[in-house]
Amino acid sequence: MNNYVIIVENLSYKINDTVILKNINFKIPEGDFVGIIGPNGAGKSTLVKILIGKITDFEGKINVKGTIGYVPQFQSINREVPIKAYQFVLMGTYKNQKNIEKIPELLKVVGLSGRENSLVGNMSGGELQRLSLARALISDPDILILDEPEAGVDQMGKAKFYELLEKIQSDRKLTIIMISHDIGMVFEKCKTVMCLNKTLHCHGPSEKINPDELKILFPDFDLWIRAKDHYEKEHKNGE
Repeated sequence: MNNYVIIVENLSYKINDTVILKNINFKIPEGDFVGIIGPNGAGKSTLVKILIGKITDFEGKINVKGTIGYVPQFQSINREVPIKAYQFVLMGTYKNQKNIEKIPELLKVVGLSGRENSLVGNMSGGELQRLSLARALISDPDILILDEPEAGVDQMGKAKFYELLEKIQSDRKLTIIMISHDIGMVFEKCKTVMCLNKTLHCHGPSEKINPDELKILFPDFDLWIRAKDHYEKEHKNGE
């Protein structure tokens, strides 16, 4: 696999007669920061579920080098259940007692230092997402996959979360793959962009993705303008 941590070849998936993914091919090199964008129903979350092994009845071939940490889509928590932060983080490993000593440092990394005994039900959306990130990191993964991690977080929280991901990637030498609807942030922070709408329409460095290719994926005018403005700004400077 050389320096590629994920290689996907001729991947297709359907439910009954409904095509979810069709003939997907891509390679992700070690240390990349990949943003996956596409409209609702494009198959983004399905692709992630296949990569993490949750869906197995697909056609094609997938090679993954290393272990994966996963941050799922934001889900509301039953705030009546008295689960503590350290217990929530330990859900990310089967070796609870062996890994419990990692929790104070992990919480420090994600900006929740000293919150081991805080009740998860009392945390804000942004704090819960950072706690979910700690849960994904406790097993020391080589690859981190996040499914819309900014959902339920305000704009300032999103920016801080992306900065946190950049720092974690740099410190831990991780490969990061992230689904997002925030196109502007993806183009700003991610090294590579994948444009998915059942099939892969474009895949390459973020500064080289032509916004014309995004029209079929983002009919919503506001999202289109944000991507287009980014592209024009970069290319006016000859970058």
